[in-house]
Amino acid sequence: MNTYALSAGIILAALIIIRFKVTRLEQTPFAYPLLLASFPLYYFVFAIYSKDFAALYNEFVVGLIFFSMAIAAIKSKMK
Repeated sequence: MNTYALSAGIILAALIIIRFKVTRLEQTPFAYPLLLASFPLYYFVFAIYSKDFAALYNEFVVGLIFFSMAIAAIKSKMK
């Protein structure tokens, strides 16, 4: 297991939660869909970091699902 990646993920998650609470961003309608759209970006970075370009392709394909779910959530909030 890559302890650096795990540590970075835990620290980043904690910082995001704290930021959402302090700035009251969690009360805005677009906060969580935008957060959902950011998840694949972390996986892209980790795949590039490990120099596994086959994994990068797979993460891109799965990332499209996350992006489409975020777009659908944003569109549903706009109605």
